[in-house]
Amino acid sequence: YKSTSMSDVIFEIPEDVKLGKTVQHHQGLFYLQEVSACSAVEVLDPQPGDFVLDLCAAPGGKTTQIAMKLANQGLLITNEIDSQRAQILLSNCERCGVSNAIITNASPDVLCPVLEGTMDKVLVDAPCSGEGMIRKHSAAMEEWSVANIKACAARQKRIVDQAVKVLKAGGIMVYSTCTYAMEENEEVIDYILATYPEMELLDTTDRFGRPGFDFGLCEGTKVRRIFLMDGGEIRPLYQLSAFRLDLEDVGYVVNVSHVFNLLSCCLQVTLISQYVPQGCRWFSSVPE
Repeated sequence: YKSTSMSDVIFEIPEDVKLGKTVQHHQGLFYLQEVSACSAVEVLDPQPGDFVLDLCAAPGGKTTQIAMKLANQGLLITNEIDSQRAQILLSNCERCGVSNAIITNASPDVLCPVLEGTMDKVLVDAPCSGEGMIRKHSAAMEEWSVANIKACAARQKRIVDQAVKVLKAGGIMVYSTCTYAMEENEEVIDYILATYPEMELLDTTDRFGRPGFDFGLCEGTKVRRIFLMDGGEIRPLYQLSAFRLDLEDVGYVVNVSHVFNLLSCCLQVTLISQYVPQGCRWFSSVPE
């Protein structure tokens, strides 16, 4: 294997090396995913002690990557709206020994109002038309249509409408997809900036990928697209920062116990109480 420019714990492996059935994989010592899929969490950059929401989390690669960076400090709420995929998310969290997480199975419009103003970081790896998956899955090509792109874009806007609510003042949200369509990427960023003037588009990174496109309020130089020739599946990546009213200025104090009580009443919640293996690593197959 070889190291990547993203992190000293993310490595590329040849596609003919199969690690999924090894004892170490079952022990949760590493997680296998595309290099580009690792990029979203690297840009989000969660720190020990942060409160983090992974809003569209299954199957769990980014969730476990966030958990490693949190180092058992702070809180990770990891959500999946589809109940069957939520079980896969739960299984991967258990396998990797994630201990400081609440796993929820809820729609964003149910979960996010409960968590309003509580999160330091939010990851929205949005469900999309999946054009970046066409090289792997023929079904992605069969399901492609302009109508589906438009439907996905509308759903993504509804999701980010909810995601913005949970940010603390100065909190950071990363938005990513695995599709080419501008309607689901730059146009969604333009929508966020136009709808929420308190949100500021930040430079993501120049360590990988290439600039996106200008569209409305979206500055292409501040967003990244990672194409196949850049080292992975298609993964346009965006980062925004929220500058909201200081919670103390409006006399609002977050009662964490109250939030947890609400979660216990409203959602399917599973508390994971295992130890996160130190030095957990993420491996990725080298693209063809």
